[in-house]
Amino acid sequence: MRIGMTALCYSDRQLELVRKISKGCTLVSPTEDGWIEVSPEEYERQARNLACGLMVRGLKRGGSLTVSHAGESELAFISFGCRLAHLSVCTGDADSADLDASGKDILYLVRIGYTWMNKYGLLIDRSFRELEMSLTGDNI
Repeated sequence: MRIGMTALCYSDRQLELVRKISKGCTLVSPTEDGWIEVSPEEYERQARNLACGLMVRGLKRGGSLTVSHAGESELAFISFGCRLAHLSVCTGDADSADLDASGKDILYLVRIGYTWMNKYGLLIDRSFRELEMSLTGDNI
């Protein structure tokens, strides 16, 4: 079964764009032991997995996600995944948040997204070029 999405495209400036999207923060990804620094390629791959996991969880395009306990680098990662899934993200307290960035919530979504992409072919429908245009305001 293939969910109705198109593949994430790569531009020549993919790594530059990842750094721009992360707003200069350290590139981190969740693991069992917390957040670790990763390469731009791994950062982008894990953010795509997160985006897929958010969609599998049932968040709809144009929706929003509230996150608690997120540092600057963690929030940049979550925001990148949300952008790929066409979601907005904001921070909130633990009582009102949808996800806790300090716990296993994000790692679970990354893993479930990876599993679904491999099993069902669920792909993210947002290209790097589209993300780049939204950052720079270009309308090419």
